Amino acid sequence: MATPTPFSDYLEGTSNFDDFIGSWGNDTINGQDGFDTLSYENLTDAGSKPQSITFIPVGSASSSSSFVGTVQKGSLGTDSLFSIESITANAATKNNLIDASSAAAGVSINISLGVSALNVLSIPGIGNLSLLVYNFDNVIGTNGNDTIIGDFQDNNLNGGGGNDTISGWTGNDTVLGGAGDDSLRGNSGDDSLGGGDGNDILRGDFGNDILNGGAGADFMDGGDGNDLYYVDNAGDRVIELYNDALGGVDSVFSSINYTLGFALENLTLTGTANLNGTGNDNNNIITGNSGNNVLSGGAGDDTLVGGAGADTLTGGNGSDTFLYNALSDGGDTITDWSPTNRIYLRSSGFAGLSLGTLAANHYGEGGSVALAASAALSANSGVASAAVLGVNSGANVEIWYTSNTSALAGLTRLATLTGTNLGQIGLNDVSIVA
Repeated sequence: MATPTPFSDYLEGTSNFDDFIGSWGNDTINGQDGFDTLSYENLTDAGSKPQSITFIPVGSASSSSSFVGTVQKGSLGTDSLFSIESITANAATKNNLIDASSAAAGVSINISLGVSALNVLSIPGIGNLSLLVYNFDNVIGTNGNDTIIGDFQDNNLNGGGGNDTISGWTGNDTVLGGAGDDSLRGNSGDDSLGGGDGNDILRGDFGNDILNGGAGADFMDGGDGNDLYYVDNAGDRVIELYNDALGGVDSVFSSINYTLGFALENLTLTGTANLNGTGNDNNNIITGNSGNNVLSGGAGDDTLVGGAGADTLTGGNGSDTFLYNALSDGGDTITDWSPTNRIYLRSSGFAGLSLGTLAANHYGEGGSVALAASAALSANSGVASAAVLGVNSGANVEIWYTSNTSALAGLTRLATLTGTNLGQIGLNDVSIVA
């Protein structure tokens, strides 16, 4: 067994099986013949804290076919390795990295952390390199077509360039494809999958996963659990192959017009563009962005949240809810009001209204805002208060809010209910929620 000093040492093995221990300094370690091991298991910094390492495998032509790569030890130095067959990192750090991003063109890696096996393929002038690598947690691939498999830990796996195949295995993993057409799997655990550029395939499998295809036309299947999908391309496909009972409650965040597919529950439009969002037969929650959205619930008991902007809201079949979080959410049109629909107002955005079904002394109706406010003022024994107002407007009904029925302060039109009269909506159809 050979141990370097804190200085820059040269350690050379024999033709037998040699064991080396990594230490401080910029060292050169040459195992020579035999199966040679190098351990950083007890490497600590000046404060006696476990020191993580980054192993950079050889990825370009070298003057020596026995060159294995370098190990960066943070502030403790960098080691150059020759004829080493096994590298063990300090398991206590949980952030040891294998970084093959500097590999030459045409080089790729095949690595499985679960079985501690690393193969570096097609090194110019050298060929292939095989190593055992223990206690490594994270991997950065080459610009080639890599195969990367994690282990039971929470791995960070980045394919880099190329068309990569990456699997997180168990643990709560972060899997990034980078450039190229990649195939990513989370397997067990709550994983985060990012396709990057290219037309990628993302499968979350088990757990509550986050799937973001990135640029390109991507295929995403979260599997079971409550999954989140990010869509930005008309060619993106989101599929839930599990039925609703196994698939959990799944949410799509889209920066383009989007219609929810089978077994998807919720849709949120992102950005500021004027977008359309459409539900399916499930009980959907559909949320707009700050643009002028067209939101349609479809069948099911849906909740529509227009958000800021002048939105057009259609609940569709079922008992639907229209939720307003703030005064800035007003100015909408509700196209299909029915007696089973409800309007919910978030208490934090509508001061002066108590939780629950709207109280009779905070509601007024009339043929104008002034008349409706006067009715609400009378209902509250002449004491000014916040109120919701129902106003006839031709063949429609307008729903207003005021924070003061006397001065009409904070007066805001929340929605116009088309083809509706005051006989079809009343205080029992409005609730204040936390």
